[in-house]
Amino acid sequence: MLIVGDGGIGKTSLLRKFEALACGVPESRGYCLSVDCGDFLYDLSELVGEMYAQLPEYAGKNTKQLLGTPLSATAKVFFSQLLQGLRDGVSVGVGFPPSVSVEFSPGAFLGREEHPRNLLKRCALLCDSIVALLPKLDGCLTILIDQLGKVADQPGGLILVRSLFELVKRASDNSRLLIVVAVRPERKGKLEHWFREDIFHPQYFTRFPLYPLDTRSARQVVCEPAARQGITLSDALVDQVVAQAGRRPYFLQLACYRIWEYLALERKLRERPIEMEEDRISKLVQASHQAIFADFEPSEQFILKLLALSWPMPLTVLQIKEKTEASGKIHLIDVDKSLGLLINHKHRPVKFSDIQKAFSVAHDLFADYIRRYECGEEQLELAVLQ
Repeated sequence: MLIVGDGGIGKTSLLRKFEALACGVPESRGYCLSVDCGDFLYDLSELVGEMYAQLPEYAGKNTKQLLGTPLSATAKVFFSQLLQGLRDGVSVGVGFPPSVSVEFSPGAFLGREEHPRNLLKRCALLCDSIVALLPKLDGCLTILIDQLGKVADQPGGLILVRSLFELVKRASDNSRLLIVVAVRPERKGKLEHWFREDIFHPQYFTRFPLYPLDTRSARQVVCEPAARQGITLSDALVDQVVAQAGRRPYFLQLACYRIWEYLALERKLRERPIEMEEDRISKLVQASHQAIFADFEPSEQFILKLLALSWPMPLTVLQIKEKTEASGKIHLIDVDKSLGLLINHKHRPVKFSDIQKAFSVAHDLFADYIRRYECGEEQLELAVLQ
């Protein structure tokens, strides 16, 4: 199964639901293996090792051979930043500008750089172990892979993805294997560009695109958690929350947290049904958006303002750089970094169109909030830059 959707649309939540269902039958000999590719940005061999380590003991006894001696993520970030700083310091010292476009791999200095042949062997060992395991299970082996598109930018990523889909083909006639992959639309396009083919072919993957919730589902997100606590919300309150917070699950849930907190503080939870003024709902939703916006660095906030003011028209990297250069707000070398951070931020505020090769704010109501409440005196200046 292939789950495709923008950031914050609910892919990870759906995978967690699958995991809960897969692990919810203790008497079954079925098994669930779950990994998030976003946790293994420095060494794909560790990702393979993590998948192998989650298999039952009878899948094989070569875990140590597969895992090696992994570095902690914290140590890798530290060494990466340290070595980057040393390199830039030396460059400036001899009269050259700092180099910022080359990815720095701590593994190259710490003996962890993975040769493609070794990664291929590890992937083959993992696939062989999975195929050997299937007949021993009474139930189904479920493999959940979140953010598969993250490997598209990593050395060896092509090997890992190719191995995964070779496994799918080998086990295509085996009803005991279920692989669920979550990926963003633009990353799906990049992966398929690698192979010059439809690797997510319907013969092997049932496609399940995720979109913003319909009105009925959005109302359920608001009222059902309250109903489970014996609390009744008025229809007018629920309708106003959906109208003002929107139908994207992540933003809607954050707004609900704000409203719930307000109702608890004001001791309104005992009312039947609970009513709330439209103006109060608007202020609480605004406070939710304000908290999200405040979570970004100034350079990221500036780019969000540019994107919000151009919404619904997306901006290419070149357009963003032209505007930032004209404004003098951000150094050009920081634009790519800031865009990358925005795309991968936990709030998922920005999406990238692979067709248009351009960026835009992911949520129309969040873009509206930024235009109305965050641009301020800069708005005229930014509008001129457009």
